[in-house]
Amino acid sequence: MIIELYNEHEKLMEVQKEKLACKASCGVCCHQLIFLSEPEWDEIEKYMYENNLRDIIFYREKEILEDWIKYRLKNLEDMRKNVMKVISEWFGKKCIFLNENDCCDIYTVRPMACRCLTSTIKCKDLNQDGCMRFRYPFEKEIQEKIWKECGHSMVIIDLYLGIK
Repeated sequence: MIIELYNEHEKLMEVQKEKLACKASCGVCCHQLIFLSEPEWDEIEKYMYENNLRDIIFYREKEILEDWIKYRLKNLEDMRKNVMKVISEWFGKKCIFLNENDCCDIYTVRPMACRCLTSTIKCKDLNQDGCMRFRYPFEKEIQEKIWKECGHSMVIIDLYLGIK
């Protein structure tokens, strides 16, 4: 089901008139906490297994993973009560799937949360006018369909570490 929704998103994006500046090796939007559904994670996990990525990512991102474990243990109550605080405090830390070339290791199976953050300008940060989450109404509709059919969102780092 997830892949079908991703394909639907790609088809709808192809017909948009607005020219997006998003390109491989930008990575500005990849410095934040990402939430996704369990079926989205299942696709990522399958992709990592098929492409022998799990160990590569673990050793490359060991410091970020360790920082997250410490942060999570210290802020577990905040994670339950005030997720926006956690999002803002973790903002600026790179995604564990962003490689040394600032490209996404899991781009073809990236979560909807990643697919729905686009820019019409070359980004320096996410606060610029051209940067937008859910630029098109169909993106929010697809994301809401995923949440409705797949349950609540989880943090991508937690899922990588096997924490649910």
